[in-house]
Amino acid sequence: MRYIHILLYSTVFIGNQIVGHAQKQIIKRRHFDYTSFYHTNRDSINLAVDVFLPKKKRLKQAEGKIPTVFYLTRYVRTIELRKGLKFLQNPGFGQVPKKEVDFFARHGYAVVIVDARGSGASFGNRLMDFTMD
Repeated sequence: MRYIHILLYSTVFIGNQIVGHAQKQIIKRRHFDYTSFYHTNRDSINLAVDVFLPKKKRLKQAEGKIPTVFYLTRYVRTIELRKGLKFLQNPGFGQVPKKEVDFFARHGYAVVIVDARGSGASFGNRLMDFTMD
């Protein structure tokens, strides 16, 4: 139960941080707006975060509160290959398939994908998987 409270707090906290950080670098897609940034933990370790928000009309219906699907990945949260190599790319954003992100965004959900500490683009080291840090 303690982990659920931490997860909910993290989702709300990250959601609040998006408003301040992401306004400059939002990328618009068909069903969602996308942004990527580093979130600084309480011990000054930066975690890589991708946020997919449903289009604005769905946000207005939610009246400021958005249901959120939260993924904590240990490997690669996002992959985007250079031009000429895109044919090699999996039709996903890394570990989380693009179809899932599209599905949730179409139905009014925000999707937050975070690289765990010491993996992917996140900094730091981890002693074991899915610790409190």
